[in-house]
Amino acid sequence: MKIIGKRESNGAGQTLIVNDSVFDSFGGILAASEAMNFDIKPLTGTSDANSRCVATDILGSRGDDLDVVGRGLDLADNLAPGDWLAFTNMGAYSMTTDSNLASMVLPGTRQRFW
Repeated sequence: MKIIGKRESNGAGQTLIVNDSVFDSFGGILAASEAMNFDIKPLTGTSDANSRCVATDILGSRGDDLDVVGRGLDLADNLAPGDWLAFTNMGAYSMTTDSNLASMVLPGTRQRFW
């Protein structure tokens, strides 16, 4: 997933926003009865020798309060928008969920732009 936003918490951690959502590829999070443990591997942004691991929350791109991919994950503090994260153990069991958010009817055909 591509990081599209970042918010730092006064050196105590960071929040990353990715270009996916619990309403898309991470739909299993909403349906799971227990926590899902992803193996997250940064594909970029980790070559800096001065980076350190900090508590990281990952939020989806929808902006919904439920759109939380993970909380308190140990990831490098030098990750930035434009960097990529690999979720290596999602398997073939992720699913998408669509809803008529705020009573707006979704279009019949949509495209991904990432």
